Amino acid sequence: MRRGSLGPLGWARVVLLSVAFVSLVSAAVFLIARSPGRARSVADAAIRSTPGSAVDGSAASSSPGSSPGLESSSEMDSGPTPATRAFADVAGISLFIPARHVLLIGYHEAVEPEALTLHPLGRCEGNRQRPRYRCGPPEPGPRYTIMHSRHRHQSPTSAVDVAMPRNEAVRSPVTGTVASVRTYWLYGQVLDDRLVLIPRGRRDLRVILLHIRDVRVRRGQRVVAGATPVATVRALPFASEVNRYVGPGISHVHIEVKRVGPPGRTT
Repeated sequence: MRRGSLGPLGWARVVLLSVAFVSLVSAAVFLIARSPGRARSVADAAIRSTPGSAVDGSAASSSPGSSPGLESSSEMDSGPTPATRAFADVAGISLFIPARHVLLIGYHEAVEPEALTLHPLGRCEGNRQRPRYRCGPPEPGPRYTIMHSRHRHQSPTSAVDVAMPRNEAVRSPVTGTVASVRTYWLYGQVLDDRLVLIPRGRRDLRVILLHIRDVRVRRGQRVVAGATPVATVRALPFASEVNRYVGPGISHVHIEVKRVGPPGRTT
């Protein structure tokens, strides 16, 4: 092709195309140079906006209610993280607050002598069993009360009543499995439900819940402390000791812990 064959208009088109090509190449180089930082910024923003994600971008532990099939090996070893605070220790395990809205944690003597002594965690805001019981120093945990004596021989902290609003969902106080669910006559007057749980790794213990209804779990089912709804609190047709502290019409869940006895004794 000869030099002058394109003419002035043709050469103008060549110049424009060349300028456009150089601009596109420059823009591509600029974007490639910035893309790592941009990608990292976008990823960081996504991590910060994702619930449950760690700020540094590391994977956060799965939620307490996640499917067992999705648990990591480390989580299977340590168990799911409880969703509420611990309120008592007993026989090497912790009991966790069994509801989202709690009005009182009140300890009292259990009826049966097999009930183990619970060790309250938190701050004692009332002790009605002096000098028989002495509250420990304040420590991390919720407020609690040692309620009036019921003139029983068991420890003043061998049972606990957790007061909560009516129709409140009751959550498991331990991580473990359901041992049994059954209905019984409370004081021979009122039908009540009784739920028994086996704490994870402690098949020698049974955690017993009373004054519940509409039980949502079945025998053998796994539960997570503070996370798994197991029932609804029952409204009793009469006043209980706990109502002296929280007023009339307030429901409560009764919890105690026993060691495994003869077959059928606690399960």
